[in-house]
Amino acid sequence: MLKPACAAAQGQIILPADSGLQRRTAALSAFFGAADSAQTLASRAALYPSAFQRHRLVRFLFVLDRLDQTRTSAVTVRELAGELLDPGVRHIRAIEWKSSSCRRQAQRLIGQARLMRDGGFRDLLGLNGREFS
Repeated sequence: MLKPACAAAQGQIILPADSGLQRRTAALSAFFGAADSAQTLASRAALYPSAFQRHRLVRFLFVLDRLDQTRTSAVTVRELAGELLDPGVRHIRAIEWKSSSCRRQAQRLIGQARLMRDGGFRDLLGLNGREFS
């Protein structure tokens, strides 16, 4: 049972008993300043993305920022790939770029960043019943 830290926050909280129950309970414990028991600290770990997830999220933000900055003059997939993945792709021939794995990776990053922006953040929060990976 979660108890609010301050007397003014009396009431009840109803949580759905689904796959996100542990995450919601940990978030409420942190919000209400629950005691730092071993169980509470372990459940709070579910609130934070892993190092790999943080790296991906930072890349998504970079891609979205870069796409947003250049609304007047569109950034190309090749420019993004050169900034994020491999500076050498800026200097390869067009036919090599067309079949480049860097090109496909940059296209995937752009697509995933747009999906995250357009509602995929709900997966990050565990609100769609899917886990972010």
